[in-house]
Amino acid sequence: MKLSQTYLEPLYEQLKTEMSKEHVIHMDETPFKVIEENKTNSYFWVTRTTKEFSHHQLAVFHYRNTRSGQTIGEIVGSAYQGLIMCDGYGGYSDRLYPSANFGSCLVHIRREFVRIVQSLRPNRRNDSKAEQAIALLAPVFHTENQLKYQTSSEKCSERIRRVKPLLDKFYRYINNIKFPQGKLRAAIGNALKLKERVYRIVNTDLKLSEITGLKMYFFTGLNAALHVVPCNLSYDMICQKF
Repeated sequence: MKLSQTYLEPLYEQLKTEMSKEHVIHMDETPFKVIEENKTNSYFWVTRTTKEFSHHQLAVFHYRNTRSGQTIGEIVGSAYQGLIMCDGYGGYSDRLYPSANFGSCLVHIRREFVRIVQSLRPNRRNDSKAEQAIALLAPVFHTENQLKYQTSSEKCSERIRRVKPLLDKFYRYINNIKFPQGKLRAAIGNALKLKERVYRIVNTDLKLSEITGLKMYFFTGLNAALHVVPCNLSYDMICQKF
C-alpha cells in the first residue's frame, strides 16, 4: 500500500491541479460504508471536466469520511473561480465559496416532480400539476440535444435562443401554481431556490445534468488503501488526453 501511495499520490495531486485549472467542472458525492471508520458513511467525491471545450478529459475520485462542504475547497481550492455543476446539496455553498459559481442539475429538479407522479394513482397522474411540470421540462432536454454548434460561444447563443424560452415557460408555470401543498410545494420550492443556478447553464458549455456517472455502493475495510484508489481510477479510466 505504501509503495502504491508513493508512486500514485503525486499523480493524484497533479490531476487535482489540472482539474482546478478548468473553468467548468462537474462534482458529485456518494456514500458508502467503510468498516474501519466510526461513521455511518464515508464518501467518494468525484470531479469531472466537461466533455466539450475542456483542456483535458479528466475524472478524479476523492475519498473522504465526511460530506462536509469544506471538502470542496480541499479538492479544487477555496479560491476556485470557475463554475461547478452540482446538485442542490447545501455543501455547495455560495457562502463558503464566494469566488465560485454553482450550476444546478436540472435532472435533480425534475426528479422531485417525477416522484410525486409515481406516488399518484394512474387515473390521477395526467391531470396533476407535477405531470405538467415534467411535460414542460421534456422539450428543454430534447432541444438541448438537438443544438448545432462548433464553439462554446455558439452553444451559448443557441441556448439563449432556443433553450432559455423553454426554461422560462417551465418557471412561469410552477411560479403561478396557487397554494401548492405537501410534496408539490417542496418540489416547487426546490426548483425556485435553484433557479438562478439553473439559468447559469445558458452562459456556459455545461450539460443540463451532472455527467459524473458516480454510482458505487460497497463495503470496505481497507481504510488506508482508499487514499490510493483515486489515483488508480483516474489514471486507468480517464487520462486519455495527457
